[in-house]
Amino acid sequence: MESRFRSQDNEKSSINEKLDRLAATIKKLPKKRAKELKSLLKKESFSLKEVATMTGMHYYTIQRAVAKGKIKSFKIGPKIIRIPRSELEKYIRGIMALPVAEVAKILGVTPLTVRRQIKKGKIKGFRFTTKGPWLVDEEEVRRITTVGD
Repeated sequence: MESRFRSQDNEKSSINEKLDRLAATIKKLPKKRAKELKSLLKKESFSLKEVATMTGMHYYTIQRAVAKGKIKSFKIGPKIIRIPRSELEKYIRGIMALPVAEVAKILGVTPLTVRRQIKKGKIKGFRFTTKGPWLVDEEEVRRITTVGD
């Protein structure tokens, strides 16, 4: 029972670290955009326009990602689409992730070796869908490369 609560605490702390990094980058932005982003960080779900503002992507890019199912969303009424914070974080994490082939080039091994290490749990990889390609977070790649040094 305690382990479940500990993992939730770890998730919260990693989310808080990411939010702290985002807050640090907000300080470097123009004042108007910084104010918008600070107000957005307090929300639990976001509109497509808000997500576009936060990620720096175009509104239609976010709309396509929602339509294709890359970002899970829910509707409020017939037209209003909202994206939960957790889904936004997954999507952003996916953007910052590297495919297995690139990780293999960095590590100097074959892609098959990287996939095997992911399945063994030695490399933390993830998929957006059950049959989608394996991706590895940039932070995980940095961790692996520093351990090898």
